[in-house]
Amino acid sequence: MAACLSSISPFAAELTRWIRAWQPKPPKNHPDPIDANPRRALAFAPRRPPAERSIPAMQPADSIHSLVAAPAQGRWRWSLYLRPAEYIALMTICAGLWAQSSGQVQLVFATSFIRRGMQLFLVATAVALVARTVVHVRRTGASSAWRGAVDMLGFVRDWAPMVLLLVAFENSLFQVARFNPRLLDMDLNRLDSVLFFGNAEAAIQAWVRTWATPSVMWCYDALYAYPVILGIWLFTVGKRWQGRDFLVAFVISGFIGYLGYVVVPAIGPAYYFGRPLPSVPGGGYAYDYAARFAVLASQPPLPRNCYPSLHTGWAVVVAVFAWRQARVLFWIFLIPLLILITATLYMRFHYLIDVVAGTGLAIAVCALVPRLHVAWERARCGQPPEGVPPLPPLRGRRLAFELVLPLFVLVAPAVWLAGFSGLHAEEPKRKQELLAASITSVAPVPHHSVGATFAMGGQADIALIGVDIEPASPQIGASVRLTLHWQSLRPVFGGWEVFVHLNGPGGARVNWDHKPLLSLHPIHQWQPGQYIADSGVIELRTNLVAGLGEVWIGLWNPATGSRMLVQAAGTGKTDKDGRLLVATPTLR
Repeated sequence: MAACLSSISPFAAELTRWIRAWQPKPPKNHPDPIDANPRRALAFAPRRPPAERSIPAMQPADSIHSLVAAPAQGRWRWSLYLRPAEYIALMTICAGLWAQSSGQVQLVFATSFIRRGMQLFLVATAVALVARTVVHVRRTGASSAWRGAVDMLGFVRDWAPMVLLLVAFENSLFQVARFNPRLLDMDLNRLDSVLFFGNAEAAIQAWVRTWATPSVMWCYDALYAYPVILGIWLFTVGKRWQGRDFLVAFVISGFIGYLGYVVVPAIGPAYYFGRPLPSVPGGGYAYDYAARFAVLASQPPLPRNCYPSLHTGWAVVVAVFAWRQARVLFWIFLIPLLILITATLYMRFHYLIDVVAGTGLAIAVCALVPRLHVAWERARCGQPPEGVPPLPPLRGRRLAFELVLPLFVLVAPAVWLAGFSGLHAEEPKRKQELLAASITSVAPVPHHSVGATFAMGGQADIALIGVDIEPASPQIGASVRLTLHWQSLRPVFGGWEVFVHLNGPGGARVNWDHKPLLSLHPIHQWQPGQYIADSGVIELRTNLVAGLGEVWIGLWNPATGSRMLVQAAGTGKTDKDGRLLVATPTLR
């Protein structure tokens, strides 16, 4: 036992020494912030014999006693040992735990970040661990290689707030509608048309090329790779302070961006308008409000993460810090980052005003965060960090172009859209238009007549008159509009919903499970004799194969998982799963 303790003791002593050295310390020739506490400094001040004391020697003690009159300066100094990003992370954890415990949200950990970003982060951490260990071996020898592994604790501490941000970000995207249920896509599109002299998003679509789309999408999906590479580079070359600046800027821009999502909720042109945008002979675009809401009724819950574009904002943050601290990486990242920003419009995920606002957000954050970080360190230690070049004063043209103008392009559109645009006030009218256009007492004449009936018991409750498919031969990668013509025969109670399965050759499927008419007129509110035109848009994913497709329709209850019985198939046919085949369009 004694031999084991003697072998462990040097390791424990070295680990203790490293942990003490790893704690944030003030620069050299600078008092420790805790020792700067007047009470502690007075308690541990060296004592002199009474004969050696003189009036000049008493002046430091007098100054210390004079500082005791303001004890808050030292009493709250301990709170500065945590970094700003760590306070944000702690508040995020508390908010997430409260929301989970109160049943507000159900946290998920199988999002795109976990599938891609977390895997990338773990690989990057392993690479950084190996690199740091190699550096220690080359500098101090193989006997102290373990110090490289211990040094990774600092790396994990630096990166933990950003990882937590991304996990929280993925979980909270679908919660925006709880804070602000409106959709301002129409307002954003109209603002684009006013500010940029026409529909900028549609103009960019004229440059879309099928052969370039995979490369553009790859650059778009590689967003998480750039900050990881830059962060590891700054960590490896010893620019820890600048690396923390970069990560704090990344975290703060993400939280400000989420506030923008709440103030200006939008789902993006690809989902709001469908593909392609409806054109009219005059060269403009027809925005039928009722049709737009019918499009939304066809979509699953979509994240409202358009304004500002954080893909753009984070790309600009990476570019700015790469330019300042790693010029080689800047030139390597330049073309992919430009493609990433362009992809937000190319893939029709954002409006042009989103990109402008995201750029303004990034520039303002990159100007403020390093200065706030230095101010935090000055408050903690009494002077700015050692070895960090002083920042130029933020005044004059620098103040205008790095702070005032970026904040204006970020805040002004949001204020106008949220409070003064007026288009969102038309939403009740749009819903009334949708109901008036979709619920009639006149029998429709669909393109594909079906004449099927569904029943919960002995008598028929709901009839499917027919289906409209536009275009008749849809193209893979584009969209197809389906209109289901229903007739209510008897009152139906329960949470019944409609499901649509569009199957392609080979078994690939696209689902459209929904409540009719954007839940404005669910099935349990249908009255006998009503004809309901339930219209929506389905995006045909590229994993479908060209050939003869199949459109299967049915009614089901999500609470019980049961499906309503197809009592009469009409011109369609049923399968063993209780589905009704209503059409077989050709997929191109």
